[in-house]
Amino acid sequence: MSEFLIIGGGINGLLLARELSSTGAEVELVEKGECAREASWAGGGIVSPLYPWRYQASVTKLASWAQDFYPQLARELREETGIDTEFQQCGLLMLDADDEAEALTWAELNSRKIERLDTISLYRRETRLAPGFSSALLMPDVANIRNPRLGKAMVGSLRQRSNVKIREGCEVVDFNCIGEKINSVLVVHSGVLWI
Repeated sequence: MSEFLIIGGGINGLLLARELSSTGAEVELVEKGECAREASWAGGGIVSPLYPWRYQASVTKLASWAQDFYPQLARELREETGIDTEFQQCGLLMLDADDEAEALTWAELNSRKIERLDTISLYRRETRLAPGFSSALLMPDVANIRNPRLGKAMVGSLRQRSNVKIREGCEVVDFNCIGEKINSVLVVHSGVLWI
């Protein structure tokens, strides 16, 4: 029996399995369908919330960690699997932000880069931008990643690890608990119930 059971093979479940297995833990991941094929497959892949200064400090902390973590993850996955996740540090441009002062204050307080572009600088940078914008905020360090390729690379990496079992096509239908402790998990796989 594995030390850890992860229910759900989206990007977060795969990342958790990767981190736990890297410590030497025995990990079993159960996914109802195919790993990284639902919301993880369809997401935009932007490694930052839009307008991050509008969120709580906890979101800023998580997003900042992710922005610093993903370049390393993309390199490691490519080395392990040969799959390029197409991580790209392309920046994020926000046009005519009405809370520009808050954004610049947030950036200073959180040591994140934001550049204010006036009209001339904006149109010099983005020559095909529709007319009518007066300013923009540029977050040059924001990156994106191709979610389908990230999912494929994560699954490929985990399948190489002897201490990870991935079970796809398995639906968790119930937990058997003794007090506060989960004693067993009831899973349906190919129409067969197993514990």
